Amino acid sequence: LDTDMLLLKPVPDDFFLSWETWNFGSICNAIMQAEAGDEFIKEWLDSLPEAMESTTWAYGGVVLPAKMASNPYLNDSCDILPHTFCCPLDLSQPWLFDPALKTEAKEKIKDCYAIHVFETFWRDIIKDITPEWIEQNDCLISDLLKQSDLP
Repeated sequence: LDTDMLLLKPVPDDFFLSWETWNFGSICNAIMQAEAGDEFIKEWLDSLPEAMESTTWAYGGVVLPAKMASNPYLNDSCDILPHTFCCPLDLSQPWLFDPALKTEAKEKIKDCYAIHVFETFWRDIIKDITPEWIEQNDCLISDLLKQSDLP
């Protein structure tokens, strides 16, 4: 589980991986679970040294497992859930922080288990998020934090 994931409800025991995008172009590696010795994970780890030579950003982390998922030998052991499981909000908009996007963003997350926050959007604002900021800002992240059990 990456530090830029917000869990909205308990993850099912049979969860393995999910797609990061609606078009199956990448796997979300920010949240995953597998049994010890899982063949898909083993093959992924074994392929990483070569994959790290790619000039494509995050090739080994998100593109390689997406390509591996098309291998019938490997995908028999895993059920990859849709992107709506934990990546319903893409990188096209600052969904969590823009008040104008709050209603649409709430609709997108209504059935998801987690939200990949993508540090691209929060890295410059995280230092400003205080209880006062949460109360003063009308956006999805402030609504989510108001609902949490955080002190």
